[in-house]
Amino acid sequence: QTADGGYVIAAFTAGYCTVNHHNLYVIKTDSEGYVDWANCWGGVGWDGAEEIMIDQNGDYWISGYTASMSTHGGTDALLFRIDPGGTLVEQHTYGGGR
Repeated sequence: QTADGGYVIAAFTAGYCTVNHHNLYVIKTDSEGYVDWANCWGGVGWDGAEEIMIDQNGDYWISGYTASMSTHGGTDALLFRIDPGGTLVEQHTYGGGR
């Protein structure tokens, strides 16, 4: 739950953001469940979220997986930081791809 009483939800979507692609999908709602913003990230491979946390500055840290942004082929661990307005601040991939 966010400081304003809303929620931030992170998962993956199949074909919602781009046809035939599995992208990481993040939604921020207000306290009544209405969408404040929603954003997709990823590419042609499978990308999705596993965990999310909110830091003391209100930024959202999302961990997950990516095949689209892997530097080695296969799937890598993914870490995103998004500001409270839904803008990507930083992203990192980890792993050798398997």
